[in-house]
Amino acid sequence: MLVKKQQTISEFDMVNTYIENLRKQESDKILVFKEVRNNQKRIDIVQIKKYNNRLGTAHAIEFKVFNWKKGFGQTLGNRVLIPYNSLAIWEDYENKVDREILINEGIGLIIVSKDKNIVELKPKKSIYLLNSIYQKIRERIKKKYI
Repeated sequence: MLVKKQQTISEFDMVNTYIENLRKQESDKILVFKEVRNNQKRIDIVQIKKYNNRLGTAHAIEFKVFNWKKGFGQTLGNRVLIPYNSLAIWEDYENKVDREILINEGIGLIIVSKDKNIVELKPKKSIYLLNSIYQKIRERIKKKYI
């Protein structure tokens, strides 16, 4: 009997797959910024919805192929930087994620596959947000957009 070996995707390819899926699902309604920096910290993706001539609230997403606990830790750290935070996990490993922990901390969950992104848990607005830092990050993002 042949056992089909599970192919592993890289985190880099997973991020690009997510962006491709997002473009198909949301067309051009969402701006996506990769590797957004704050000091030594880098957020995998910050996305912001566009509303006519204004930008909505930022949403940070940390991507992990299978190590959801590490990604979860990163999302907790992002709560002081960005109002909404989610963990994205590759579909083959989504059954490992403890959803109760994410719910308790207000962290969203996105399942990424080759052809779609599924928002399983919507994030709650962070009560830990440091608005002055968020505004600085937002200004840097706006400069890239304009």
